[in-house]
Amino acid sequence: MITGATPGVAGWRYDGVSGARAYNANTYASGPTNPFGAVTTDSQQASLYATYTTEASSVPVDSSPPTISGTAQQGQTLTEHNGIWTNSPTGFTYQWLQCDSLGNGCMPIAGAAGQTYVPTAADVGHRLAVQETASNKAGSGVPVNSAPTAAAHGRMNQRASATSGCNAMARATAANRS
Repeated sequence: MITGATPGVAGWRYDGVSGARAYNANTYASGPTNPFGAVTTDSQQASLYATYTTEASSVPVDSSPPTISGTAQQGQTLTEHNGIWTNSPTGFTYQWLQCDSLGNGCMPIAGAAGQTYVPTAADVGHRLAVQETASNKAGSGVPVNSAPTAAAHGRMNQRASATSGCNAMARATAANRS
């Protein structure tokens, strides 16, 4: 990768040096050993060059944490979006975390090491976060956690309707009045 300002990154030189360029005049001569004729030399020389600066030999450093999109609900996909890192990361690793209801005490979820995660019944009532680690040729940066989601909800009962939910509320309210 070439970095730096674009003016002056690449250029060419032309000079005269005796015997610098070998070429042929594309003169066809029959025969199995040299079908294009004898090689001729002249004193012209051309070269191309590029200048570049090497990448910093520092590991990535986080300047903005990763984020999560999606609804924290059992069976619904959550997606991690990379944070912003310095020092040109070339790869990322992920670890999804299950936290308490306040978003603290986050622990790794076994087998949840991808950029997406589908909450399970074990996640219901917990907040979820993802830990992201960026790496480059110099090594791995310090892992950074996203902000936790809202507490994960259980699956919606597909047979339940708004009416049955309202009837249940009405029954609970009536029971409280008596």
